[in-house]
Amino acid sequence: MLDELGKDENWNIQGYTKNSCSPVPLDSAAPDSDRSEQADSEACKEFVQNASTEIGQDDNIDAVITAGSPTDHGFYDVSGAHSDSIAVDTVNDMWRAWEDSGKEVIAIGEVPHFEKLNGPTCVETNPDDAAEACSLPADDANEGRQTVLTSAADAQDSPAQFYDPTPGICDDEQCYSMVGNLVTRYDENHMSADFSRSFRSDFEQFLEDQNVLGQSNTATLTAH
Repeated sequence: MLDELGKDENWNIQGYTKNSCSPVPLDSAAPDSDRSEQADSEACKEFVQNASTEIGQDDNIDAVITAGSPTDHGFYDVSGAHSDSIAVDTVNDMWRAWEDSGKEVIAIGEVPHFEKLNGPTCVETNPDDAAEACSLPADDANEGRQTVLTSAADAQDSPAQFYDPTPGICDDEQCYSMVGNLVTRYDENHMSADFSRSFRSDFEQFLEDQNVLGQSNTATLTAH
């Protein structure tokens, strides 16, 4: 979606992505964790901090779009303390630094999680009943979907504009593996490329409403 939109709008999109690394500039390993976890945590934190600094110092970047998946671990400050408020405040501090350097900040919410329900496999094996057989109750699919980024964007003083993709996948009752003629995911929780592109017009309208559409250079800081 972003690649196509960027090409059509003549944007220069720069991607900053590290696998299994949430865009949160804090340690993700507990102080008493093993060396491997500590090393992975330090590498992730260093990547996010360096990327954040580079983004903030690049005067050619006009907007930053950030996204990340929910995690089952906490985030720790230099003293080893951790809490939701520490993570939320730290993320918003990073976002404010971007805003102070003249950039728009956009946070994209996490998509629903279907656990072990694989979208393509389910649709293929239930061609006549995919809508019913391959859906989950909305409350179940969205349980635990709250990410640090979503919580940070919900904070009253957050500089980020929040885009929620959930309405494209779920109604009030169910979340679906197929919408129209498109399979929504390529596994349990990663949106398929074709379905992702279907969000373009909605996301484009969102950017226009936020007065971001005219910007010419965009950075994306994500984790997957």
